Amino acid sequence: HEFKPLTDVRKPGMRLRPLLGPQPANEGAHVELSLFVQLLDVVEARSGTLDLPNLAQFSVGTLTGGTWKVFTNSTLTLQGGVAITNNGTIVLDGVNSILTNDVTTNTGSFTIQNGRNFNPPAAFNNSGIVNIGDNCTFTLSNGGTSTGDWDVAAIGALQIVKAPYFFDGG
Repeated sequence: HEFKPLTDVRKPGMRLRPLLGPQPANEGAHVELSLFVQLLDVVEARSGTLDLPNLAQFSVGTLTGGTWKVFTNSTLTLQGGVAITNNGTIVLDGVNSILTNDVTTNTGSFTIQNGRNFNPPAAFNNSGIVNIGDNCTFTLSNGGTSTGDWDVAAIGALQIVKAPYFFDGG
């Protein structure tokens, strides 16, 4: 099968296998891959929009592994944008780096860096690690719990507003 190269999407170690035969990949700002994606290393969205609806690393609402990086002015949608539990590695790098999925639970690694602020739209539960880089703010305004780690850079911030947030179970 032949696939057209994707512009502005770096996919080191990513193997694509069609489910129903080859699907055309349109060059431009929006790329949707109607393929079964088996991640071997890292997926990076560097500009425009990347939709990945069929992932081997996804099971019943849980991103089970892989490294998913979204850079400035880029959008990544996994499994149609459903709310997810993250058991992989997610990196939001720079302003307007958008993961359309709501991450409700983190059991893996979740990072914001290079000026990216983040405020989950629902309660956020963490039993993994959250990394907050310089000039970044992670705002918790909808409650949740954490038994995991929070690594906040010297000029980064973790902000808790409105709803209660419980660390180490209470």
